Amino acid sequence: MEYGRQPSRQGTTRARRNRVGLFIILPFMALMALIILKQEVPRFDSWVQRIWDEEKWRAGDSCRREAIRSATRSDFARIIENGSVHPTEKGYFVEEIVVGEMGGSGAELKFQFSCYTQTDGSIVKTHKQ
Repeated sequence: MEYGRQPSRQGTTRARRNRVGLFIILPFMALMALIILKQEVPRFDSWVQRIWDEEKWRAGDSCRREAIRSATRSDFARIIENGSVHPTEKGYFVEEIVVGEMGGSGAELKFQFSCYTQTDGSIVKTHKQ
């Protein structure tokens, strides 16, 4: 660059447009990454739900714990699907929890579990299929 000569306006305009493009695309990509994390990583989903609505999270968490306890061999049981939590008049209904447990032959057996909880997370009624 020669002394006293200013850079062309075309270069600065292009750089400015690239920056604006980054400010648009980066938040969109971050949002997509968070949505994927929430759907695919149960711990992250639980953390988000705990921050967003702790009472609802508590209902789901206590129902999942009860589902593990209801397994025949709870020491070899796991939650496959977290289920969904729905508000009721005086608490929550948690449905479609899928639990996997070790069967007699060593193969995994699955069952569905649902329950009603109070707002503090205490279990009112459970159902196992």
